[in-house]
Amino acid sequence: MDWKIPATILILAFVVALGILPIFSPEFNKSVSSHFTNFDSPSGALFKKSQEFKPNVEFSMSVSEFPVIKTLTPIKVYINESQRYGIVVDGKNLSLKGNLILNDFTGEINLKDGKIEGVALGMEAEEFKMDGKSNIEIENPTLDQIRTTGLMISDFSANNGILKTTKPQKMEAKLDSAAKIYGFQGSMDYRKGTCDIQGTATMIKANGLTIGEETK
Repeated sequence: MDWKIPATILILAFVVALGILPIFSPEFNKSVSSHFTNFDSPSGALFKKSQEFKPNVEFSMSVSEFPVIKTLTPIKVYINESQRYGIVVDGKNLSLKGNLILNDFTGEINLKDGKIEGVALGMEAEEFKMDGKSNIEIENPTLDQIRTTGLMISDFSANNGILKTTKPQKMEAKLDSAAKIYGFQGSMDYRKGTCDIQGTATMIKANGLTIGEETK
């Protein structure tokens, strides 16, 4: 009877070496790893792109036209208004004045219209502080300032402004047409009709020129 145990072990080892058992086969390993490397959802695709961002260009830009920000990665939003304004938190109307900070905000921001809608994981104002997840709605085109930090955007366009770069070369140019920015990481500050953008990008295309290089 003792000889059957070593014989069984040898047979199992031979079967595994041939890849007959699917759990050890190369095809099985490949199928398992694909579940961790595929990014089918919009948020997954954004995270995948953000991991590929390389700061080829360091720049600042001041523009008068900027698209709506739709962020799937958490950012910090600073709002300032010298007059009282309304905000809806989880369906309840509040009246605020002065500074408001939205922590870990995801959602949509229309800088020009002062419209903000999404979810924040914490809020800080001069009159109160809230922790935890809250649905936020703000619509006030007269807000003095809307500033965001921690932005990661795969690409966007901005019109009518001035572009300054410090890397890979130092230059300043007036934008005759829309500038296209790829792989942006940084901050935006909107006040009195002007949006100031500062950060890094993988590549910028403006005025027929290409600055930086596309991430492979």
